[in-house]
Amino acid sequence: MADILYLVHKMRFDFLFGNYLRKFHKVTFMTSDPMIGLFLDTQKENAVHLYEVEPSPAASKNSFRIHKTLAQTHYYQLAQGEKIKQAFYDLCAAYFIFLDNYLTQKKIDIIVTQAKNFLDSACITTIANDNKLPVCYLGGGFFRGESCSAFFEPQLVFDPDIWQRRWDHAAARLAVPSLDVPDVPHEMQVIKKTGSIRSVWQKARYQRNPLWVSRHPDLRPTRSLIKDLRHQSLKSSGKKLPDQSAGVLPGTFILLPLQGNEICGEVANPLGITDMEYLTSITYGALQKLNSHRKNKIQLVVKEHPARPGIISVKFKKKYPDVLFLYKYPMPRLLEKTKLVVTFNSLTGFEALQQYKPVITFGPLFYTLPKLVYACRAIDTLPELMEKAMAQGCDRQAVDDFVAFIRHHFEVPCPGFSRKNPTLETFRKIHGKIEGILEFCRHHPCSPDVWTPGENVRQ
Repeated sequence: MADILYLVHKMRFDFLFGNYLRKFHKVTFMTSDPMIGLFLDTQKENAVHLYEVEPSPAASKNSFRIHKTLAQTHYYQLAQGEKIKQAFYDLCAAYFIFLDNYLTQKKIDIIVTQAKNFLDSACITTIANDNKLPVCYLGGGFFRGESCSAFFEPQLVFDPDIWQRRWDHAAARLAVPSLDVPDVPHEMQVIKKTGSIRSVWQKARYQRNPLWVSRHPDLRPTRSLIKDLRHQSLKSSGKKLPDQSAGVLPGTFILLPLQGNEICGEVANPLGITDMEYLTSITYGALQKLNSHRKNKIQLVVKEHPARPGIISVKFKKKYPDVLFLYKYPMPRLLEKTKLVVTFNSLTGFEALQQYKPVITFGPLFYTLPKLVYACRAIDTLPELMEKAMAQGCDRQAVDDFVAFIRHHFEVPCPGFSRKNPTLETFRKIHGKIEGILEFCRHHPCSPDVWTPGENVRQ
């Protein structure tokens, strides 16, 4: 029986999976998110509330350790201004003081967490390195509905350079096995609802408290309260929108799958794309230039994200009557028919590659590599890039090689995988990978720093 420290990010999934793991191991939940903390309290869990740690000036602390950790913290890298960077620094130092003391008092064999680029995950990675502990990073999977991710190095999906080095050194990697685990009876835990008054109070005390958030910048809300309410309303109304799958697609078209506007501020964005309407307008403009010397015109099809209905306003759509805007249409059919996919950095681009469709990207993601996609470096070159992409297509051999690499080293096959409605079979398969990591670590050093991307495995 192993002692597992489980850092929770996906509230319902992590809670249910952690309770399944208790059939075999001792599991302690930890969270830096106040709303997850409230949820765990409601479930009568004796969880560790990392968000209650008070930041403190860190001038005397180990600055190298802190800077190394902040380099792996996504929002710190995007932060503007010294004040917010100092807040990250102070909070990181406070986390280390707490976690160092915690691990001197508790026996931990492995850490399980979602593959996130947040400060708590970065601190956990550093702590694991310092204590030679393995970490199992869980993810939603690169193959939607087919698999989930479980591996023991930080995922870092927004850093394509690291993924390029991982791919280049694929031959030096040792595959971590998935072990067979006992098929024991298990009933999913009944989840108790958190009272609305307690939820409002928790948000007012932490998430929506500007004084608290300014000292915990990694947990600042992605949207303002008004925008968040609008977003939730649109998501609810989007479920009621009529199906469009019976509609007729243009004969020749370019597909533009949209994302949430927040992605433009969450990753490196050298071209300054402000939102999805701007992305649509520059793609349309480039296509018009391309069509100006073509006899057979190409149409633009814009597909809204199912969780972001209304991201394109009605007023904006009226400006482009010759663009086909879709909100409920099967993506596989769109990918089958399109000549080209243009995307900021959507996972749809990776799905398009698997159908050998050329892809143009503007932002970074694990698959935005030179052999796989056409990266747009300047907006005024987009028409020529579109023409080149459609003429040359994609490198099928490179796509096959990269997909095989991802499947072999990072994915756990889970047909029908869903974090919203996980199955016992999914839990068994992820559990098998965790057991494989524990077994592997009995014979190999396996804290995250051993698996530095682009380096040979330390013998």
